[in-house]
Amino acid sequence: LAAPRADGGGGGGGSGQPAVSCEAGRGGGGDSMQDGGGGGGGAGREPPCADPADLEDLAIRAGVRSLLAPSPGSTLSSLGNVVGFEFAGVDLDDEAGSESGICGGRATLRRWARFASRHERLRLRVDAHVGPTAPPAVALRYARLRGASVARELDSLGLSLDRVDVASWGLSATAAAAASAHPNGDSARAGCGWAEIFVSQASDGVGGRASLELPRRPDYYPAAAARRLGEEAQLAEGG
Repeated sequence: LAAPRADGGGGGGGSGQPAVSCEAGRGGGGDSMQDGGGGGGGAGREPPCADPADLEDLAIRAGVRSLLAPSPGSTLSSLGNVVGFEFAGVDLDDEAGSESGICGGRATLRRWARFASRHERLRLRVDAHVGPTAPPAVALRYARLRGASVARELDSLGLSLDRVDVASWGLSATAAAAASAHPNGDSARAGCGWAEIFVSQASDGVGGRASLELPRRPDYYPAAAARRLGEEAQLAEGG
């Protein structure tokens, strides 16, 4: 999620300063949306302009990076896309997460909902977890209830449920996170569960534009996938 460089450094007779718009470079060797300016003359040449979709992708990446700062008041190192719950709790309220050290969950969701509302093609994905010491027999059910609570909160903040996807991981991801060096591992080692927020954007089928999911999914998810399948099978067998 490194920010793109805005410094110029073009060739020839360009000014080296990025212009305000594509129009600024028309009819001469002036600046354009492309860093580095013109190449010395070139009257009447059409300057290359940035694709608006690419500019939106840059804005999305920069916005997600700013949202990853830990929530104020949190005593654990979990990132800012993590929503905490009380121990054995499934509801979100003003106290949610205070026992676990992952605080400010409702404020966190307000920030993510506001961000998603500015980008109409974005969806929010909620990955819900319980702590790694939770009883396996109820872990997946509790995770589903936590995911549903987050979805309802996002809906109350004006983000349609049609734009929210929920996945429940039981204790598989937190057990894997506890053995990892990821910042969320601190919360897992403290016995906490959480819900994790990601933004996604499907490929639009234009120009081979790839789908997008941010922030980058932590390495503990692939490690947890096989165990999650086992939890789901166990839940299905038990009705």
